[in-house]
Amino acid sequence: MFAFEYDTSIGKITLYQKEDELVRLALNSGIDEDFEIAETPLIKEAYRQISEYLDGKREAFSLPLNPYGALFSKKVWREICNVEYGTTISYKELAVRVHARYAYRAVLIGVTKNQLPIIIPCHRITGVDCALCAFPGGKEAVAKLRKIESCY
Repeated sequence: MFAFEYDTSIGKITLYQKEDELVRLALNSGIDEDFEIAETPLIKEAYRQISEYLDGKREAFSLPLNPYGALFSKKVWREICNVEYGTTISYKELAVRVHARYAYRAVLIGVTKNQLPIIIPCHRITGVDCALCAFPGGKEAVAKLRKIESCY
């Protein structure tokens, strides 16, 4: 299990790898003790793709992912990946998409537990009136990501 930290235009990011998959992307936090600090080829490739995205040169990611989470959260994260670049949808709409129409609060919790923000683009999910909502890097990071995608 490996982790490596980088400085980016939205702050420090730490990428975590277990076996041959990314399991977590942490914003502005230190490296967990359970992980060996190493810049593996997968972590290096993930950083390259994230850098391209942050520079406005990439719209989608092509990486092996296996984030930790409950089955319902994973279902929510898979559907978030289907939200097109440069668009946003509400938590309510996301709830409909995952066939949990009346469980939009559970969907909200699933979004906030996203282990791979940016890569799984939870910044494309909004509250009422396109309000900036919960995001691991804070509202400022969401605003920067949405600006990259011109979601305003």
